[in-house]
Amino acid sequence: MRIRDKIATAVRVRLKLVAPYINVWPRAIYVMSKPPNAPSGLYNLHKLVDDMWYAAGDKSTDLNWYSKRMLLAGVYTSSELFMLTDSSPEFEETWHYVDRSIGRVLKLGKAGSDILSFFAKMTETNKSTQV
Repeated sequence: MRIRDKIATAVRVRLKLVAPYINVWPRAIYVMSKPPNAPSGLYNLHKLVDDMWYAAGDKSTDLNWYSKRMLLAGVYTSSELFMLTDSSPEFEETWHYVDRSIGRVLKLGKAGSDILSFFAKMTETNKSTQV
């Protein structure tokens, strides 16, 4: 299974765990977003996305470690909010939203990688022409 599919599955599994509590979940989000609870809410979100990446087989130790978790946190939280308004059977639209969101993040990551590669090549070119 590709990493993309593993991450999508992890997000779906977590959202399926939330589904039985969908009627009270907005209140839970409200409580966790209050200033005294924000640090523990952010810590829990960090642990959640870190566990998802670890389960997917991520072994990165560079700056990608941070960016992957930050981007997945955005995907997960936006998917959770989308799910709150989803009235489709079995949250079908939410699962499509998860796939679209992960697709957008992967394109963004590829674009960032391409930009960094471009600047790395430009730097190498400048070094070789200065000699």
